[in-house]
Amino acid sequence: MHAAKAKKVKSEADIDGIIQRPPEFDVTFVGNVYAKKPKCVRNRVVSIYYTEGGVHEFLGTTTTDRTGDWEFVPDDSPVGDYGAEVAKRKVGKRKKKLVCKADESPEILIGGTM
Repeated sequence: MHAAKAKKVKSEADIDGIIQRPPEFDVTFVGNVYAKKPKCVRNRVVSIYYTEGGVHEFLGTTTTDRTGDWEFVPDDSPVGDYGAEVAKRKVGKRKKKLVCKADESPEILIGGTM
């Protein structure tokens, strides 16, 4: 008996923008992970990075909610380009096995002129 081949599902990671809430107005990144299969959306680990001199500096991770939404509050948020990425993930068992593909968001500029 051969193992069932896992179905590959495209994932898309996005940073939708930032929120600055009073009184401190700290930056909170907000975004979403999209996929056709809910198992590839919920509880995905999202890694947030800052790009400095073309090199990604890892800032931390957060996890999506059941609809793929996520928020991340960095310790510091200097002016620059920020991005988010999700790693490949395997979910399910036997005939219902899925491979949720990795993706990296387009970078967004925070704090500069656009």
